[in-house]
Amino acid sequence: MSVHNDQEYVYESPDGGQTIYRRRKNQPTDTREMIQETMESHHVRQQRQNLWINIHQQARSDAELKELLNRAEVYYRLKYE
Repeated sequence: MSVHNDQEYVYESPDGGQTIYRRRKNQPTDTREMIQETMESHHVRQQRQNLWINIHQQARSDAELKELLNRAEVYYRLKYE
């Protein structure tokens, strides 16, 4: 078991305290972990996840939406992978 001193972490809340993340000092923000979330922010996150599920389902029969999702995926892969 490893013990971590809080001084090793940076705490961040990009939404004004609704959600709190921590990451090790000198690490990029994409390595952070959520440590606290309010019920309201949890509900909003669930709604967004459900929206994306619905978008992907509709893209099966909507060629324009499918193309937009493909373009977003290409953009994401080029920028973040």
